[in-house]
Amino acid sequence: MLISKAKKIIMANNQVIKFLIIGVSSVIADLLLLTLLVSILRFNTVLSVAITQILVLIYNFYLNKYWAFQSDKHNIKEVVRYILLVCINYSMGLIIMYIFNTIFSFNYQLVRIINVALMSIINFFAYKYWVYSVK
Repeated sequence: MLISKAKKIIMANNQVIKFLIIGVSSVIADLLLLTLLVSILRFNTVLSVAITQILVLIYNFYLNKYWAFQSDKHNIKEVVRYILLVCINYSMGLIIMYIFNTIFSFNYQLVRIINVALMSIINFFAYKYWVYSVK
């Protein structure tokens, strides 16, 4: 019963669908840029993640703000909260890539996919209830 109610809530919520579309397109862009920088241009993997994260985070901010969460406010608290969340995501992305790719030699693309998936789950709730819900 509880699962059935949860499914109805999620399916009725356009924010989840839009967030997922943004997330999937972000992952694709992130991986393409990361592959370009590492495999073709021969950049260091950690530096490449640093570059791709900046570009993807800007893309995410604007699409989530105006399309998924429809926040047309220009509130300094919203920006500060987003920047704080970005700093956490950015740091975690670099740390996770360093640990699992540089130290343990896991495939950088696999590491990135798992990292983005985990952070996306956390970010949905952070965006919905903390970043874009500023009164």
